Amino acid sequence: MNELPDVGAALSLEELLYRASLLLDARQCSAAATLIGAALRDTPDSVPALALRARCLTLAGDPELGLEAARAAVRLARPSDGSLAQDVLGECLRAVAAARLETARSALRRHDRETAWTILRGVAELGQQDRLFVLVCAYASGRDLPPGQLDEVLAWLLDEELEEAAAALERADARDARTALDRAGAIDSRSRQAALLEADAIHRAIVTGPPRTGMALRPVLADLRRASDLLQRLDDDVEYRDRARALRASIDHLSRRVAADLRVHRARELIGRHNAIVSTYTGRPISTFEASNARRSLAPLAADVAKLRRQCPPGSPEARALADLAAAITALQRQLQHYV
Repeated sequence: MNELPDVGAALSLEELLYRASLLLDARQCSAAATLIGAALRDTPDSVPALALRARCLTLAGDPELGLEAARAAVRLARPSDGSLAQDVLGECLRAVAAARLETARSALRRHDRETAWTILRGVAELGQQDRLFVLVCAYASGRDLPPGQLDEVLAWLLDEELEEAAAALERADARDARTALDRAGAIDSRSRQAALLEADAIHRAIVTGPPRTGMALRPVLADLRRASDLLQRLDDDVEYRDRARALRASIDHLSRRVAADLRVHRARELIGRHNAIVSTYTGRPISTFEASNARRSLAPLAADVAKLRRQCPPGSPEARALADLAAAITALQRQLQHYV
């Protein structure tokens, strides 16, 4: 019985590698590996064969082993081999970098920069071939990045949350948008894109939400002030500046309206407190003890009135009402001075 010939035994090295290259182009890694293995058995130091083996391993889903093979090819390469080994090394480095970036990303999202940096620095020779990889390495190592570069890293790091928030705003769901952005902020609160989206979500929630009155306006005003502060961070950002300025103008206008409504409500509260004191202690004879209680009630009321007056625009209705209230409190305090 005749023995079966060895795979590729009748083919030259060049023909083996040519066919293997065609198979790799078709993503037939297993068949290509067989031909490359046959070539390396005869010529284990063949730089083209080692380079193709590196590419085969990388395409088959094992970029770390592919990188080892590519480095071996580079070490053995001669000027006559051309740039093949270096080209394949770059391809393998990019594949390893992409895989390690995903692993490092998980670590960075849970604030484990030390693990992320350990994962990334093993392929530091990637150099300037991959901008994102270089920026993420700098971020993981704790370096301060310029705002634009930091935004690139954070867009990659917070991709799910930013996309979820943008999609929620598209369907006018401000609550889901803020929930997604809260998660983004817990990972890294410096994203300028997230700042714009959150300010937009706050504005939409207030404009489209149910009307609020009285003390329920306090959290509304706090949210609007947060939105304005977020947008201030975008004043020097070319990409977001125009959108931020238009949104901030609307938010500032709304803030003034809410603040005015809140001051009016607060002024009415203070007038109510004054009237309660008046109804309790005037129109009848009072004892020295009652007069002392009235003075103790009027002192903090006068302080609250003075504080609110400082917040009111001159000439506003609430400012005029508070001026009258302050005069009435002063008059009542003078009357009570006669009780010793």
